Amino acid sequence: MRVISWLIIIVMFIIGTGVFLYFIPITQRFVIDIAGKIPFVSRYLPSTEKKVDQSILLKEKINELNSQLDAVKSQLEQESSEKMLLKSQLEEKNKMMNNLNAELKSLKQSLNQKNIDIKKLASAIGNMEVKPAAKLISELDEEKAVEILRLLDKEKVGEILSTLETNKAVSLSKKMGWGG
Repeated sequence: MRVISWLIIIVMFIIGTGVFLYFIPITQRFVIDIAGKIPFVSRYLPSTEKKVDQSILLKEKINELNSQLDAVKSQLEQESSEKMLLKSQLEEKNKMMNNLNAELKSLKQSLNQKNIDIKKLASAIGNMEVKPAAKLISELDEEKAVEILRLLDKEKVGEILSTLETNKAVSLSKKMGWGG
């Protein structure tokens, strides 16, 4: 009986020590591993494989999320550089458009001045005698002559064309839309 008492005391001491060590976080894994080797005790212990599997799965998930985060960062950097490129192209096109607008304004002013000059010349030719007017028209280039003739009244144009050379008169008439 003494031996059995001592044996029970030793077993109780080992169990008490194991329970005590189980509640210390550092030795908990060690106690579970040792107790897991005892056949009837192992079924009452929590499964360590499940915890290990979950931690591995969590680590894999963290790695996957980190790689997705890196991919998103890379895409954002690429989109940012594309945005900068588009912005510089837009600024360049705005400069070109401003230059073209300035050039268009200059051309409009030049055209307005040309129209004013042609109107003045047409007025002067309209007030001239027919022969000097016809001589002046014959010496102008045909486009300018047509513009001037269009500004004059039809009677004056008819008189001027009748005094011009036939070929010149026909050519100007066609350009004015009067001849076939």
